[in-house]
Amino acid sequence: MRYPRICGLGANTPANGTGAWSIVSGGTGTFSSAAAANATFTADAYGVYVLRWSISNGTCAVSTDNVTVTYYESPTTATVGANQNVCASLVSAGLGANTPTVGTGAWSVVSGGTGTFSDNTDPDATFTADAYGTYVLRWSISNGTCTASTADVTVNYYQAPTTASVGADQSHCATLTSTSLGGNTWLLVLVHGQSFLVVQVHSLLRLQEIQTSLQTVMLPMC
Repeated sequence: MRYPRICGLGANTPANGTGAWSIVSGGTGTFSSAAAANATFTADAYGVYVLRWSISNGTCAVSTDNVTVTYYESPTTATVGANQNVCASLVSAGLGANTPTVGTGAWSVVSGGTGTFSDNTDPDATFTADAYGTYVLRWSISNGTCTASTADVTVNYYQAPTTASVGADQSHCATLTSTSLGGNTWLLVLVHGQSFLVVQVHSLLRLQEIQTSLQTVMLPMC
């Protein structure tokens, strides 16, 4: 298998003597022209190669200079586990990314806030969020100068809902309407100047409706 050539090696053209390329270390490969100062080199395998440009003239000592060329293989394609929904906890399950065969992997936070990975180089790390919400986490596999391969997983952290409660059991005679069922109650305080009004709201939905209305309407206070 042949590997991509690098750009010209950029040696100088000798005014006296003749130049020639050779391999000092790294493996085998082929120069486009061993006598060309700006030759290219095609390696037989990925790795680090030291190449030498030698200029010789008769019995004089040879002048040499070396260049190091590193050939990086494309990193393993990154994959992650399924998106997660976590209730009443700020700690995810294992994130289920793949272990790279080429390159190294690392976790980072794309969006959602701050938090901590159990080990940001572990493909199956867990993530502890600093607050409830939706987080996008990224697994990146990089290798040298190659473009990193990335994959994202979304983790939704849900706060436990308010514990539901109701009033006592009821029995009614000669009516089909109960009294207040006595579920969770919210107190909404409306303030205007030096006046305020306390409203008892028995429905979270109704509370949200009132809050939405207050964003656009100034309610007059008695």
